[in-house]
Amino acid sequence: MTRSGYRVSSPRCSRPVLPERSTCAATTGAPRGRLGIELPAYRPRGIFRKATPMATRWQFGTKHRDYLYSRCRNEAGIDGLGNYPICNICNQPVLPTDAWDESHAPEHPKALGGKSVAIAHRTCNRDHGAKVVAPLIAKTEAVRKKYLGITGPGLGKSPMQGGRRSDLSRGVDGRVKPRLTLAQKHAQFLQRRAIIALPVEDFSEPLEVHQ
Repeated sequence: MTRSGYRVSSPRCSRPVLPERSTCAATTGAPRGRLGIELPAYRPRGIFRKATPMATRWQFGTKHRDYLYSRCRNEAGIDGLGNYPICNICNQPVLPTDAWDESHAPEHPKALGGKSVAIAHRTCNRDHGAKVVAPLIAKTEAVRKKYLGITGPGLGKSPMQGGRRSDLSRGVDGRVKPRLTLAQKHAQFLQRRAIIALPVEDFSEPLEVHQ
């Protein structure tokens, strides 16, 4: 006898006893007890729960900025440019009193797959991003969509009637007519260009002279 998925140890005892879990499972994957009763869904908790992967990069704190500043300062010292890191945009030293940001290479921004990073003045970095990087990304995206056929004339939400991709064509005189294919236009051109045989007058007989 079962009560809500549990079995009773004996008729004299009304205390429910949990069924023993078995390592085998049915085709549905649900565990079954000793008597073959399907147990309710069991979700492991605690240490059995899948752990969230840790971030591989410092997202909080100043450790990453400290490492980046030290690396750029060492590179500037090796190149003989002074004791301060050099801005990768204006090529001027970044003083301790200057606000700076992590900046990708100007010729290869992050949005286009750039991975080389250095230090740049905050004003230089943000001005370059607004005036150079943003228009470059917009132009690249527009060229990509046009090349793949995602956007183009007549592919918008409300294509123009009589446009390039419409089945109708509107002439200069305002008349609307079905759009012809290139093959049909070429056939019409050949038909207009064909030489038509004209009747030839016979001059074998003498001409009549009218007085």
